[in-house]
Amino acid sequence: MKALNWNVGLWGIGAMGCVALIAGAATKNLPINITEAWGFATGLWCVALTMRNNVWNFPIGLVNNIFFTILFFQERLFNDMTLQIVYFVLGVAGWYSWVYGGKQRTPLRISRATPAMLAGTVVGIAIVTPLLMRLSQTFNGAAPFWDALVTAISLGAQFLLNGKRLENWWFWILADAISVPLFASRGLGLTAALFALFLALAIAGLQSWQREFSRNNALTDKMGSMKTWPLGLVIGKFYPPHRGHRLLIETALARVEALTIIVCGRSGEKPEGALRADWLRELFPQARVLLINDIYYGHDDDSQLWAGLTRGWLGRSPDVVFSSEHYGQQYAHFLECDHVEVDLSRAVVPISGTRVRAAPLGNWEFLDAPVRGYYAKRVVVLGAESTGTTTLSQDLAAHFGAPWVPEYGREYCEQFWTGEDYQWQSREFTLIAAEQLRRENEAARACNGLVICDTDAFTTRLWHWRYFGQFSPAVDAIAASQRPDLYLLTGDEIPFVQDGIRDGESIRHEMHRHFEQELSAGNVPWHLIRGGRTERLEAAIKLIEDLLCAS
Repeated sequence: MKALNWNVGLWGIGAMGCVALIAGAATKNLPINITEAWGFATGLWCVALTMRNNVWNFPIGLVNNIFFTILFFQERLFNDMTLQIVYFVLGVAGWYSWVYGGKQRTPLRISRATPAMLAGTVVGIAIVTPLLMRLSQTFNGAAPFWDALVTAISLGAQFLLNGKRLENWWFWILADAISVPLFASRGLGLTAALFALFLALAIAGLQSWQREFSRNNALTDKMGSMKTWPLGLVIGKFYPPHRGHRLLIETALARVEALTIIVCGRSGEKPEGALRADWLRELFPQARVLLINDIYYGHDDDSQLWAGLTRGWLGRSPDVVFSSEHYGQQYAHFLECDHVEVDLSRAVVPISGTRVRAAPLGNWEFLDAPVRGYYAKRVVVLGAESTGTTTLSQDLAAHFGAPWVPEYGREYCEQFWTGEDYQWQSREFTLIAAEQLRRENEAARACNGLVICDTDAFTTRLWHWRYFGQFSPAVDAIAASQRPDLYLLTGDEIPFVQDGIRDGESIRHEMHRHFEQELSAGNVPWHLIRGGRTERLEAAIKLIEDLLCAS
């Protein structure tokens, strides 16, 4: 943790320094061109992210290209200006390559350039340099040879960087070493200082990439294939599971004969640990999922303690631990097993459990079906017979582009009801409630964050009371198993329409009053919706928008 805090501290100092520099240039308190200040800040962060093998270096780099294009145009460094435009195009290509350039569209891993690739890069620099020099002379550019040489070397470096070749750093070091005196000679002191810093970062980046390459290389066998292990382990809270966890677990499954996933759950968590473990069993049936009661408060960073506990849960040490956390390496050390780091920087899948819990709908694309079913906002339109529930719920579903769950009880009646002398059985209401909930859950798992339901199991329990004079424990249990986020009760002020199945207008007002009483006694927010079709729809839309904005 000390190393982590030191790292965070350095990034914090860098960020504050960049803000201070830009503010000073903008307020004229520093004798610096504002464009140069922005170029300095974005360039620094771009190289720092590249050094950390973080794919976000590319979007930051694209912004940096824009600032330096403007700056170099002003200073008549036309080759460098052209280079920034080329960089922009190469940056877009590199961004795509890093994310999808591996086998089967997987993220790229750091690799070595082949001798032919290096030779081709050097030859390309030798050919391009005189051409760019002649171009610079044509436009009366400053320092044409050195400007052309830096441009050619940088293009070669960018080519190798796009392919995540370790040797790209050699070329950046050379280009930066030439750039420092070049920019200093043009009076661009801040940019010269920036490239001096780039030079130091490039040297550090080379060392960092060499270490990661060595770690990855250690995980391959003598034939060059990825190493595999008998028993692998992934451990975490999975609070809740998201696409980052999917990347971690799928990476592990591809590299082990058997995988155990340990879910650490604590009391009071929502969603609870048992539910999170069930989701992982559904998503990864080929893995063994263990749920442990995490009572070790205050010891999250004690890797030695957790290693000992893990041996007890598994009956042995695993052969390898897969993790996306900083503690992974030390945890594996105490388990005396190998460690594979997966997307530690969250560059491939930029999400965390904290972000999901804070705004599940805002991070919907990172959630799988069972988790979506849990977080989906469920709005139920309900009411007595002939009060417009179907019309309003269908209009709402169309407005929000949300799935609509029709009333299964009506479908059941149309299939089995034989007339006024039909003798209802209590078990039929249990069946109706269960099927209504099943369809609602199915829609929630596939929705865009919102489900509109025409009645639900709560409604079914009221109709059981209507026919039997009492509630059904079985139906009540189904209704209690899934609470919606909002009830919209349709008013009984509109004309009654008999469709041949409804009980009749004589009981409609009584049932409406009963709906109001039961909703008031519950703990789900509800609102009475009255008026014409347009008025009802507008009122309901406002209520749902408020619900979504608060999520």
